Formats: sequence, C-alpha cells, structure tokens
Amino acid sequence: SSAELIMMMAQRSHVVVAVLIAALLTSSLASLSTSLEAGSEECFIVRAPADESAILSGNYDVLEDDESAEDVSVTLKDERQRVLWKSVPGESEGTFELHVNKGGRFSLCLLNNGDKEDGERTVGFALRVRGRSRALGDKEQGPDGEKALELISWAEELTEEWHTLLDHYDYLRSREAVHEELGDKIFKRVMRWTLVEAGLLVTIACAQVMYFRAFFEKRRYL
Repeated sequence: SSAELIMMMAQRSHVVVAVLIAALLTSSLASLSTSLEAGSEECFIVRAPADESAILSGNYDVLEDDESAEDVSVTLKDERQRVLWKSVPGESEGTFELHVNKGGRFSLCLLNNGDKEDGERTVGFALRVRGRSRALGDKEQGPDGEKALELISWAEELTEEWHTLLDHYDYLRSREAVHEELGDKIFKRVMRWTLVEAGLLVTIACAQVMYFRAFFEKRRYL
C-alpha cells in the first residue's frame, strides 16, 4: 500500500542521514596551506592501519590566481616512495581518490620547481584516510543488504564531495588572507614613499625660504 511505501522511504532516508552523519563525524575536515620557496619541496605524512585496506582522498589548490601553476607539482607516494598519483602539469587544482589494499605510511609532496625570480608559491591541500565499507556477511546477503551497501556508497561519495567543498572554502579564505597581506605590504610601501616625498618637499621648501630670505637681506644692506 501507499502507507507502507511511505514508511519504507522514510526508513531508508533515516539510514542515509545516519550514515552521512557518521561519515562526517569520523572523517577529518581539516585543510592546510603552506608557502613553498623556489626550488623547495615539502612532504606531509599520513598513516593508515597497516593490515587493512583503505581509501586515500584529497585535493590541492595553488592560491595565487594571477601566476602560472606550471612550476608547482603535487605527488602522492607510498612508504617505498612509489608514485601513486601525480598532478597534471600546469593545473592549478586537482582532486584524487585511491583505493589501497594495504595501509602504511603515505606522503603528499608539494614541489615548487620555479626559479628564485619567481618567488614563493602558496598551496592549499588536504589528505584524508578512511576505511573501506565492509563486505556483506552470509546472513546479510539479499536485496536489502545490497541496497544498504548502495546507500552507504552513495553517502560516502556525498561526504567526500562535501569535504572537498569545505576545503575549497578554506582555500578561498587563505587566498583572501594572502591578498590582504599583499595589499597591506603595498599600502605600507606607498605610505613610506609618500612620507619620504613629503619630507623632501618640506626640506626643499624650507631651503628655498631660507635662501630667498638671505638673498633679500643682503640686497637690503646694499
């Protein structure tokens, strides 16, 4: 009947909400940013349970919009320094999601391969580790169990997209802070040169006044 159908849909929606809330609570939402000087590389390490399969996901974003990202590269490596993922050359942002059968230590390395004249680059990044969804047991096989796995998979995808959205929101705030700092530096330089120019003008004006005063005093004595 329609009443039973509504009750089933309500129960399924409650399951989705519960799974989504659990995923949000058990995952890290933190994103970071770092400044890379020309020719430098920084690596950030995360550990996954050694004897369990896991999912590594994350993203990166070069925060300087007015400069090329050609010299910036991001790589994800395992503990044997094998490259599992690498950013596309020239792309200022990117995301990744990898399924690993065995945990351990993984490192996300950020490289600025530019020259000293290019200066430092600021890169925002995030790296998360979560366990894989467990398989169905013998007593859980059937349409209901498969539907539950589909709901869990859908909730995990939605959670990852939500995390990525929050990361990019953090990058926007970091980008705003970088621009604000640059604006403050420019304002201080302008004020400094304005004060220097004002001081020079006052000095020149005083020198001219003293010169003309001395000139007219000599003419009066003559």
